[in-house]
Amino acid sequence: MANGKILIVEDEIVIGMDVMSKLEKLGYKVVDIAASAEDALSKLSELSPDLILVDIFLKGKMDGIDLADKVQKNLNIPVVFLTAYFDQNLIERAKVTSPYGYIIKPFRERELSVIIEIALYKHKMDYELKQKQKELEELNKNLEKKVKERTREILQFKTALEEANYGVIFMDTEDKIFYVNETYAHTLGYQASEMTRKGLFSFYSEEQKKNLLQIRDILRKEESFNSIEVLHTRKDGTTFPMLMNGKVLKDLSGKISFLAITAVDITQRKQMENALRQNEEMFREMADFLPAVVFEFNKNLRLTYINKAGLENFGFNRSEFDRGISILDLFVSDERERFTKQIHSVLKGEAANLKQFHLLKKDGSAINALINTSPIFRNGEVLGVRGTMIDIKPFFLSAILPDDSFFEEYHFTQREKEILILLAQSFKYKEIAEKLFISENTLKTHMSNIYDKMGVNSKYEIFDIIKDFQIKNVSRDRLFFSILSMLLKD
Repeated sequence: MANGKILIVEDEIVIGMDVMSKLEKLGYKVVDIAASAEDALSKLSELSPDLILVDIFLKGKMDGIDLADKVQKNLNIPVVFLTAYFDQNLIERAKVTSPYGYIIKPFRERELSVIIEIALYKHKMDYELKQKQKELEELNKNLEKKVKERTREILQFKTALEEANYGVIFMDTEDKIFYVNETYAHTLGYQASEMTRKGLFSFYSEEQKKNLLQIRDILRKEESFNSIEVLHTRKDGTTFPMLMNGKVLKDLSGKISFLAITAVDITQRKQMENALRQNEEMFREMADFLPAVVFEFNKNLRLTYINKAGLENFGFNRSEFDRGISILDLFVSDERERFTKQIHSVLKGEAANLKQFHLLKKDGSAINALINTSPIFRNGEVLGVRGTMIDIKPFFLSAILPDDSFFEEYHFTQREKEILILLAQSFKYKEIAEKLFISENTLKTHMSNIYDKMGVNSKYEIFDIIKDFQIKNVSRDRLFFSILSMLLKD
């Protein structure tokens, strides 16, 4: 332990410095030189040395042996005595403190190194031995308790197997059943006594036996298998599916002792899965008749479903969709971040409010749309997002723009009102400028004033504010019939 930390306890500073010099030359770290036993004791908890090198004869109320005695009783730190005098009485007194070595002055560096290394190694071995002894005592103490607990567990395990609502089979290396619980036997139409001590495969058809032999070989090779669906045959000849799990149990020598298999009748689950699949197919068939776009995408934002209206609106065919499309690919670049923020909330299980977005068709043309999204749950877990989209059409927002109270609330000028109406109709800045006979720079100044008055940074935020104003101030019926009339008019 060439980098061990050592505390020197020596009341003669010259000798202490000489010892420190020798130790540091040998590669040890001297954490301090204490001038008395009392000084050393006060520093031990702070310095945490690996070894204490202490002169037996120290000035003060305590000598080196007194210090070693306290360290031996209260701390797990090895002590090596350093002294120029040694008689039998001193040895007898020092032995009581169980020191890890003695160094007689004067000494050479080699002697110092050997004694310290032996002391550190012996202390390490003593510590490990004490730990092993402590562990052994604890093991012996708990052995009887564990035997009793294990006996109780075995009885509880046997009871649990008998009361389990799933099948349990134990078979030996010759494929003979030596235990089967009543659940498994009754599921196949037998009594447990009818199946015990018989070959497992005798209860299956030739085709089923072939599959089970493959599963058994997998079990012996891999030592376990999980959730393999196996077709079973009842005593009356009817068939049904069971989900099976298996594990190899070995003896102490590592040889296979027996094979443990559990099986659950999944007839009802399969029926529910089929019903769910039929419902999903029905949902998708119905969605294909809707004029609005219906879509679904997973947590990776890959579209997993889009209805016929969606394909037609965006100009994709089914084969292009099946190759994989990200939902973000359908948005103009400066809308993707806003939509992604909304989706992060939805993936946490929160429904999102209806919002307006600008999207892109395959040919690059834009769609001005209202999008509503909600999470898709399966067994309490969010698997993805389902949403609907309605193409607003260029005239949609102008048809439902709020009355003058909206413009008065923000103190818009007549020119700013005209700009907002044209903007809502999806006219571009250049087109708006031409219609109003103003320059594009003048239009930008008006837009800057509109942004300041509404406290927004983009035209999309303006559309959201208009929508929120409508929902708050316009009756639901008026808003619904405005949307409906626009859709029917097209």
